[in-house]
Amino acid sequence: MKKWLSILFLLLVLPSAVLAQEWPVYRAIPRSEAEGTFFDRVDPAWFNPGETTYQNQSRKGRSDCFTFADGAQLLVDEGYIRYEEFDGEYYMIYGDDPAHPGGPFARPSFACEVARMVQDMEIRARYEDSPVYALENETLETISLQQADQAVRTLLDHLGLEGYELTRAVDMTAERIGAMGTASVEKHQQMYNVFDRYYDFTQAQKTDEGYYLSYEKKLHGLKAANPDTVDFEVYAFVDGTGVSMFELHDGYEIGQTAFAAETLLTEAEIRACFEKDNPRREKDGFLNPDLTGMELQYGPMRAPDKKNGMVMVPVWYVTYDFTDGVRRDGWAWYSALDGKLIMDCYN
Repeated sequence: MKKWLSILFLLLVLPSAVLAQEWPVYRAIPRSEAEGTFFDRVDPAWFNPGETTYQNQSRKGRSDCFTFADGAQLLVDEGYIRYEEFDGEYYMIYGDDPAHPGGPFARPSFACEVARMVQDMEIRARYEDSPVYALENETLETISLQQADQAVRTLLDHLGLEGYELTRAVDMTAERIGAMGTASVEKHQQMYNVFDRYYDFTQAQKTDEGYYLSYEKKLHGLKAANPDTVDFEVYAFVDGTGVSMFELHDGYEIGQTAFAAETLLTEAEIRACFEKDNPRREKDGFLNPDLTGMELQYGPMRAPDKKNGMVMVPVWYVTYDFTDGVRRDGWAWYSALDGKLIMDCYN
């Protein structure tokens, strides 16, 4: 009897204990040319051992571009890093003017083009009936998922970035590369009337296989995000030769805890805030706003007392539908500390 009473006690007390936990609010330094940048913190050899030439691609400030002996490029900006490999040049033949092809353009390597196709697939899946591949094989011919993940984590360790978690992995087998490549070429031709693509993906070999990986940053167990921009995400394609494509968005350097919040507003309280703001949405033409989802995240905002500058605070990410001739997707961010509207897609 005592055992069952103890279990009942835990079931009753545990939710309250979770709700009562303190939520840290972190100092957040926006990466800018003045501070918190990736400039001079990146060694190109982490990505490619070849010799490099350097170019500043910005006329007003600084935007580093390293070109390697094999044609690969590494772009380093304030809060953005992209590495991709290239293989020669290509021309684009347009259906309405085949006699005047565009180019020459730098041709992405086979691996980078596979990565681009996966990214396009992920975007199309949000808006149309497009297939989304799930992870099926944790070991491929030349690399395993564990090895691919470790290669990306090694780069993140070099950069001093913590909290990134693997949220999606796609094993790009030779069969998937062929199927996706065929669909991608057809879609490209339909949308842009361009008929000359530079790879026959149906010829993919086992040695071309690799993993497309996506990472999100977590703070105190919650996703760190900013719906208005891409601030905390990593994408990579890793095959048997190593990291062939790497893209990092990290808009804020996360500092020490500024203060802690003992309680957060509940979903019901944020829903009330959302309903209170609907007349303003209606006034601005966002008709019939209808809340469709809520997720607790961390996001940047000005500290309540101002002296702490920018901070990362718990926020409620609200999604909703509205009518603008047709039904559309909307979103809003509310502070979980006081219910203040931080950002809405309409303003």
